[in-house]
Amino acid sequence: MSNLRLQRLLYFAQMISLGEHGMELFREDFYAWNLGPVNPDLYHDIKIYGAAPIKVIPHTFGVEPKGITHSVLDTTYREFGEMPPGELVLFSHWQHGAWANNYVPHTRNRLISKTDIREEYLKRQRRFEESLDATPA
Repeated sequence: MSNLRLQRLLYFAQMISLGEHGMELFREDFYAWNLGPVNPDLYHDIKIYGAAPIKVIPHTFGVEPKGITHSVLDTTYREFGEMPPGELVLFSHWQHGAWANNYVPHTRNRLISKTDIREEYLKRQRRFEESLDATPA
């Protein structure tokens, strides 16, 4: 798993947890960087691998995969785990999403609040439900 993939999967897991369960999966924050949402601490811990697969994932995130946490991580991996990197970037760069609402080109210190992440989840759910309602029977 690459740095980019790990960052996106954790971001999406946080989004699912906030949106479906109203609780954060972990305390750590994401910031709007050029290539999408990034947790800087995790990024710096694993940047030594570049685009190559990460050999050892550090304990930057205090996630113990049990209960709801395990369920959210499992759901996230099933939905996004095999998605090509370019699609992960496109998904995280959704024009109505939290990253896009906080991104300023060439700036790394723009916090993506958990409120914004939750709102993105809710917007995506509403759009999905609207698309189902618009589908002819």
